Amino acid sequence: MKTLIVVAHADDETIAASRLMGTFPADCTLLHTTDSAPKNPKYFERAGCDSREQYAGLRRAELMAAMQLTGIQPAQCHLAPVPDQDAVVHLVLLAKTIAGFFPVDLIITHAYEGGHPDHDATALAVAMAVRCTGIEVKEFPAYHAAGGNLVAGEFIPNASRATEERILLSAEDSARKKAMFGCFRSQQHLMDRFSMTQELFRLAPEYDFLQPPHAGKLYYETRDLSWTYSRWRAIVEPVLSSNK
Repeated sequence: MKTLIVVAHADDETIAASRLMGTFPADCTLLHTTDSAPKNPKYFERAGCDSREQYAGLRRAELMAAMQLTGIQPAQCHLAPVPDQDAVVHLVLLAKTIAGFFPVDLIITHAYEGGHPDHDATALAVAMAVRCTGIEVKEFPAYHAAGGNLVAGEFIPNASRATEERILLSAEDSARKKAMFGCFRSQQHLMDRFSMTQELFRLAPEYDFLQPPHAGKLYYETRDLSWTYSRWRAIVEPVLSSNK
């Protein structure tokens, strides 16, 4: 099955689908919708880098090291020229880029969950790209704050919950996932959020992207990202209106 994995940042693909990549590497194509490097200097300085561009290179090198553990080749790993945290500003570009990889049998991408603005923008860009194509889209959970607390690796419950597919990883799969996580040295402060023993998917529902993914404050609104849902929607609404 020809599978396109569309995620926002280097390491998201490992959270989502390490088992699939390790089992069927020749069938997988990766597309990252950002270069994983924010403009804010605090991110690249924390990683010991002198510039955003150097940090983007570091994040790409980490990804390539992780992919070596799966058999996925560099030519299968694609990158949109978009800074981290700017994906929603480039929705049309991203949707066209995604569509450029068609035909595919399956797309794996982010759930719309309010965890990170790039995650939600990626989910929307995929929805825009696959409209009227019949391509199956499966989503995976990263993290959200529905209920007021951070929850990682579980979906926000909704009417589509019955379609959840929980894959328990074998010892070999778990060891590979752990080794892949270890390649992302700049992100080790985040890796303990996620399971090494299972991966979770469901068919992507038809989201209303002009409504927040859950009541209350979204997780990205609690972080120092300069993003609110109101700002996100103000960018999204005219794009969706012009693409009806």
